[in-house]
Order: sequence, then C-alpha cells, then structure tokens
Amino acid sequence: MPNRKTSSHRKTAAKCKSKETGKTRVKKPAQPITDILKQARTAYYQKQFKETVELLSGISRPILRKDDAFACEVYRLLCFALANLGDLKNAEEYAEKGLNLARTDPDFYFVKTYLFAAYKDYDNVLESARLFSEFRQSREEKPKEMRPLSAGHEFLIYNYIGLAHKAHSQFKEAIEAFEKAIALKKEDSLPYLNLANLYLQQRDFETASSVIDKGLLACTQVQELQLLKKTLTGQATISACMIVKNEEELLPVCLESIRDWVDEIIIVDTGSTDRTVEIAQSYGAQVFHQEWTGDFSLHRNQSIERATKDWIFIIDADEEFDPSGLPPLRQALTQGEYPLLMMNVFNVDKNTRRVSSHLPSIRFFRRRTGIRYDGIVHNQLKYHADDKILKVEASLWHYGYDLSKEKMRRKFERTRTLLEKQLRENPAYAFAHFNLAQLYRSIDYDTDDQVHEKALYHARKVMELAPPQKTIHLMAHHQAAAASFRLGNLNNAEDYCLKALALKPDYIDPMLLLGHIYVNMSRFDDAEIFYLQYLEFQEKVSADSLKEDILLIFIKSRHIAYYNLGLLKEAQGKLDDAEKYFLETLKFQEPFETTYLKLSKIYLRKNRLEEAKTYIDKELVKNPNSVQALFYLGQYRESQGNLVEAETAFEAAFAGAENHVELFKSYGSLLLRMNKFPEAANVLERLTSLNPDLPKGWELLGDALAGAADYRRAYDAYRRLQNLGPENSIGWIGAGNCCFRMEQYEDAEKYYSRAMEIGKELGFLYRNLGLTKYRLGKLEESLALLEKYSEIAPDDLEGDYALGSIYCRMGRYADAIGRLEKFLRTRPNSIDALFDISECYLQMGYPDSALIGYRQVLKHRPDFKPARERLEQLQPDAIQA
Repeated sequence: MPNRKTSSHRKTAAKCKSKETGKTRVKKPAQPITDILKQARTAYYQKQFKETVELLSGISRPILRKDDAFACEVYRLLCFALANLGDLKNAEEYAEKGLNLARTDPDFYFVKTYLFAAYKDYDNVLESARLFSEFRQSREEKPKEMRPLSAGHEFLIYNYIGLAHKAHSQFKEAIEAFEKAIALKKEDSLPYLNLANLYLQQRDFETASSVIDKGLLACTQVQELQLLKKTLTGQATISACMIVKNEEELLPVCLESIRDWVDEIIIVDTGSTDRTVEIAQSYGAQVFHQEWTGDFSLHRNQSIERATKDWIFIIDADEEFDPSGLPPLRQALTQGEYPLLMMNVFNVDKNTRRVSSHLPSIRFFRRRTGIRYDGIVHNQLKYHADDKILKVEASLWHYGYDLSKEKMRRKFERTRTLLEKQLRENPAYAFAHFNLAQLYRSIDYDTDDQVHEKALYHARKVMELAPPQKTIHLMAHHQAAAASFRLGNLNNAEDYCLKALALKPDYIDPMLLLGHIYVNMSRFDDAEIFYLQYLEFQEKVSADSLKEDILLIFIKSRHIAYYNLGLLKEAQGKLDDAEKYFLETLKFQEPFETTYLKLSKIYLRKNRLEEAKTYIDKELVKNPNSVQALFYLGQYRESQGNLVEAETAFEAAFAGAENHVELFKSYGSLLLRMNKFPEAANVLERLTSLNPDLPKGWELLGDALAGAADYRRAYDAYRRLQNLGPENSIGWIGAGNCCFRMEQYEDAEKYYSRAMEIGKELGFLYRNLGLTKYRLGKLEESLALLEKYSEIAPDDLEGDYALGSIYCRMGRYADAIGRLEKFLRTRPNSIDALFDISECYLQMGYPDSALIGYRQVLKHRPDFKPARERLEQLQPDAIQA
C-alpha cells in the first residue's frame, strides 16, 4: 500500500449559481447508490483509489444506517482505498466503523494489521493478524459471499507478522513468517527484501545473498533486490566513532540501533563515573580513556584516529539511528564518487516522538580522506572545498534536549563556557555567536528577559559578521525575530521575519512565527495567511529535507499551524472551520495542547454528543484530573438527562477548580434542578465570590438560598442583583418573594410593584402582588390582580384559594364557594379553605352544610378555635356531649 495523500470529496447539490454568470444551473439527478457502489468497486480494482474515495464520500450517513451489509461494503472499500493513498488515520476510522458492524469480517482485520505495522505497534500486529486468519477461514466456508478485498494479498499478513517478530528479536519466528509470505506469492519482492535484511542484520551475508538470488529469479519487480545485491557484493566496512561522558541513560538506545550493521564501535570516554563504560563494553565497543580537555574536536579526532574501517560514522550517545534508512545508506556506502554522506538529524522528544527541529549533517566520510574536526565546541568538519557530498535519506533521532532540568542546566553551562572562550579568542567568530544565540533561545526561560536579550545580541552580531550568502546570516534573522517576539517587541519581530523571507522566500520558520506575531497584534487575517503559507511550503520542504544545509526549527510542525488556525476560527465563531483544523492537528500530532478539549467543546455546542464524548474520554486518559474535561463530561451527562452522573462529574471538576466561572454556574444550576439547595448555595457562593459582577451568579445564589428557606440571605443576594441590573425584574421579584415568606408584606408589595413597573408581562406577578395585597387587607386591589391572574392561569390552585377567600370576606359567597370547592378537590384537608367554605354556607342559609364543614375542620385541628366557636353557636348540645 503506497504512502500517498488522499484528496477532496465529491460535492452534492441539486442546484447552484454560476460564479461567472450568476445564472442557476441544474445538475444531473443523483445516481442510485447501488450504481455508485458498483462504480467505486470498479475504480478500486483498477487502482483508482482517489476516485474510489470521492465516489463513496458522497453517500450520506442515513443511507448507511439503513443497511449494515451495504455500509460494510462502503467502509471496506474506503478503508482499503485510503490505506493505499497513505491516509492512515481515516483508513483506521473506517476499519473501526466496519468492525462495529461486522466483528468477524477479515478484510477489516487485514487493514488493521497493515495500519499497526505502519505505526510500528507490533503487539497489535500479531493480534490483528491472528484474528484475520481466524475469520478468513470462516469466510472461505461461505463461497457465495462477495470476494474479500484482501483475497490474493494474504502474503502481506505474513510479511507484517515477520516484521513484528523481527522487532521483538524473535528471529526464528520472523524467518518462518517471511518464508510463508514468499510461498504464498513468489513473484512479490517485499518478503524477499525483508528476509534478506533480517539475515544481514544477523551478519549472515551468505544466506542473505541466497535469498536475494531467489528473489531475482522469481519476482517481477527486482530493482530493489538488484540494489541490495550490489550492496552485498561491494560491502563497505564502517567504524562508528563516539566521545562520551556519563551517558548511561541514553547510550544503550544508541548502541542498540547500530550494533548489528557497523563493523566496529570506537568510544573515547572523557571521565565517566557512572555505568557508561560497562554498557559500552557490553555492546562490543572498544573504549579508550582520555582526560577531558575542554576541546570537543580534539577528542572527536582521537576517536577517528583509532578507527580501522573504510567509512567513519560519527554518532553521539544521545542519538538513535532510524533503521528504515539502512537500505539507502548501504547503497550509498558502495558508490565511489562521493567521499562524504549527509543525513537528516531530527531533534525529538523521546516520550512523545515530537520533532522540534531538523538539520542535515555530514556523518559519514571515508577514512582514507584524513578529514578531521575543528573547534572546541560545536566542532565543524573540515573537508576540501571540492569534496562531493551525497545526501542520503537516512536519519538520526537526537534526544539531547530531552533531559532533566539539572542535566540541561549542566549541559548549557558547559556549552556556554566553551563558546564564550571561543569568542574571547576570536570576537569576530560569527559561528560562535550563532551557536550562543541558538543556545540562549533553547532555554526554557520564558520569563527571563535577559536570556532573550542575549540571544538577540548574538543574533545581531551574526548578521553583522557573516556575509548574506551564509546560511547562519539567514538563520540569525529568525533567531532575532524569535527573541524579539519573546521580549514583546512585535514590530521588530515582524521586521526580522520579513527580512528573512526576502532573503529566502520558502523559509518556513519565519512564516510560522509571523502567524504567532500577527495573532498577538490582533491582525488575525494576516495570521491566517502566514499559517496557510507555512503549511503550503512545509509540505514541499519536508519532502526534500536534505535540500539545503539549514537548521529548520519547524520542519515538522504542521500540527502547530493547524492548531492556531483552529483557535483563530473558534474565536471568530466559525466552528465548522475550527473543527476541521483541530482534526488536522491530531493527524500530525496526537495528543497536542488542548485539541481534545477544543473538539469536545465544539461537539457539545453542535449537540453531537457521542463525538464530544470521544474526545472527552481521550483527554481524561491523558489527564484524569482535567477540570475542563470533567466539566465537559458533566455537560455531556446532563444533555443525556443523566443528572446523577452529571453531578458526579461536576463534583470532581469542582474539587480541582480554583476559578472556573462556567463550571460553577453549570454545577450550581444542576444542583438547583435536583432540588439540592444547600449544596447549590455552596457552589454558587464560590461563583459570586470569584465574579461579584456577574448578575446570573447572584440570581442563582438567591434561588438556592430561597430553596433552602434561608430567606434573609436570599434577600441579600437578590438585592445585589438589583444593584447590578436595576431593570432586571428577577432581582425585584426574588426580593419580593423573600419578604413575603418573612411576612414583610409592605416590602414585598414594594418589590413586586417595581417588577411590574419594569414592564415584564409575567403572569405570576399578578398572583404574588395580589396575595401580598390580600395579606395587607387591600381586598379590592388584591381582587383585581388575582382575577386577572386567573384569566392567565385558570388552573393555579393558590390563586383559586385566594380569590375564594377574598370573595368570602366581601360577601360574594356563591363566587367564593365555586373557587373554594375547586381548591378543596385537590387539597381536601386545607383547614383555612374548609373553614372559609363553611362560613359561606352559613351566611347563605345552609347551616347543615356549614356544620359538616366545621366538624371536618375540628377533625383535623381540634384546637381550631373559630370552628369550635361556630359549632357551639349552632349546636351547643353537641359540643357539650
């Protein structure tokens, strides 16, 4: 499966307007989906993978959900086509979708095995290959089914199995797997190449040569086999030369990466006090002891002088050779025209594998040339001007900046001392100024302006001393721009970047930095232009990373550009664009910064809950105590209606949060929904303390305290809300409610009246104010308000009771009975309502009905004096009995 990029998707629209004419043009009717699938299958078998993806990408999700078998066929074609295009992330996505529908389909396990091999996840290669073999057999027992896309390619599975065993140093099992692959497809060269390289790794040149010869006879494509054969027949020998001191932490990784293909390892140790020498000797290295003189070139040359093989290979203890570069390197070592070989050196974070910078470096040269190093630090190889340099696609991974702070401090001080010594001896030495500028900019001292001032000083000296045609003159502009940016001198930073681009228009480092500069200048359109420009040029530069001898800090930083574009679009409210850029970020670096959280937030806002949950879970795997992720988890659970689980997530976030307004507001609101008023008040007091000018905070706190019957403090909260927003009726209503509950009816009347003056047509205000006036004895005013409220809310029982009570006191007994009977049907044991209706019956001349009512009151409240007095008046004998 070749490693190429996929392209755009087919657009679907029935009508559109021409940009040129403005006229409406009608497109052809959409094809039946069965025809699209048939065309896609044909395109795939014709190896038109891009067309396959374009055809299938137009099929909508609802159609796929209707038919699992149809969806499986779409996913199967998509994951195979995308894998062939090199779009591994999307291939994996469709393989997973297919497996969710058909757990026993071997095709999806075939693609997964390929993907795991590409990711070098060899444990999963073996497991996925096992499942492929298991389900392939059951698939073969059903001959009527459609021919699997993996049919005829089963040999690749054994090839991947061989690679996995090789990575685990299980050479016997690896050989068996490669031989099975060859037996299944004798005409394919890939298993022969892998098997031959395995024997070469074991330095079994005779068997490797035999495997190559068999492949040359059997295979249709033999170019790589011929090159490997040529390498064997002209086998060059290699001396790996190193200088070390106290490198026990990283040295094993370095030596493990070269032990099987170099002929000797020469190490000059300058005074190690740890296990460095012991480790070196365990790998068969020849160790020579020299006292440290403060001169790197001297000790480097001492290692070279002890070498005996054809080629010198310079490698440091904090570097690792990438084995994928061994075939082109072997071929380069057999040619006779170039005495020097240049390769890639990537500065890499050992844990995340994130590349921070790149610099091509000459690391191989023929021993007979007598080439040596010069310079006490950052030593330079001194070779003849007419010596030819061959650039080889092989790489070293440098972990020298992935050390503890203390080790980095010691390394910094040692390098700084030597560079300053060089400058004392030669103040006009531009290369030493360049290295000092680079040293200062590499320190993680974002708040130390002196560091950036020093970096800027030395970068300016380079521009002054080095001629414009020198690469260090160009790179010094970027150094000066970066230092100025850190110092907050944005105009100067912009100026240095633009000058660098004037010297070299495809220089990607200042392009990316200009994006950052313009963001800080709030020139967002310009920032977007340069982020996109970086992405355009980075792809070209990265494809030919050895083109120029220039240090590139952002050689593999597409994720940074995409992430910042996502931030820009998010700030502009363009969530679709932000989503697209954040997803692109993760294609190149996962995880990265807050991308998981950004996608979680976008999907929650779009109500795409399951997608939001995916990225919430990823963030929580990365950081189980992430306050923001737990907050989003709470929002997700609440959106699903799982209030208890939402409360658990919010509570966990709340425990770790110091100042998170949205969390406190959401958590407090949830507790209010759950009627957990004291708990809500506790959260919302944190909110109002953190942000005392937030009206919503005081509103929610007032509601929580009122719910907890703490009316005095609730009143204070609503009064704060009034002060923040005098035209916000909620503060006046809340304060009125609290006064009503505290039986401060005159104040309640004042606050309710003010709320009505604001002009809010809130029906319940008629009730509240009416009930308040009723308690104040203002029956006429109360009646007018409550009758209006009854029109708005005829089913409100409290309103019915109040009206009934008022009618009773005003002598409108028939109207009162209607209201009170309606209320008592729902509240049959209400003492006040029972007494009022009894009074109405008595005044209307129905003493028997009144007696029944009074007795019912006393049944529930024997001590209710008004009812007892009435009963004594009507039936004194009954009371005495």
